[in-house]
Amino acid sequence: MNISPNDNERTAVAELARRYHLSDGAVAHLLDAMRRGNGSAAQFNHPELGGMGQWMSGGMLMIGDWGNHALKATVAQLCADLAPLATQAAATLSGGGFSELPYAAWWPTELGRPSASGAQNGVRYAYFAAARRLALAFAGRVMIYDTLDHRISGVAQQQGAASTLSFQSQRGVVTPGQLPRVAEYDQ
Repeated sequence: MNISPNDNERTAVAELARRYHLSDGAVAHLLDAMRRGNGSAAQFNHPELGGMGQWMSGGMLMIGDWGNHALKATVAQLCADLAPLATQAAATLSGGGFSELPYAAWWPTELGRPSASGAQNGVRYAYFAAARRLALAFAGRVMIYDTLDHRISGVAQQQGAASTLSFQSQRGVVTPGQLPRVAEYDQ
């Protein structure tokens, strides 16, 4: 879903590209990914941004060039600079409501709009800070968890024989198995 930026966005993209020594295309790519994440999350794949990557507001950032700490710091600051613009653009796209969001909501509508959402390797997740809920979808099932007093700020998935999904909160790492499951249903 590439959306053509308006004049203000083009100006901001060009200025940020100059500031961070990146191409306009790389910055526009990240802005588009952040728009799709409603200004609070992004999944992107651009060589100037370290290849495949994921960002969530609150500080979580992963890039494919995981050992390049200078690039990671640059992308993190660029995300912080783009977040207000992406949030504004996402609100404009949705008309201020939920029915026209640029993705299909797979979670219960009563949870509202997620603070962050994404997918990795067949597992979809959506975090609802206001409702204190985490929704996970995989293998045709949706599970809803009570996040208790955890404020989710990042996600990690370990690959291999025992694939695991964990979330970062102000209290450290938390896994879905540590949270009370409050609902489960077929997709």
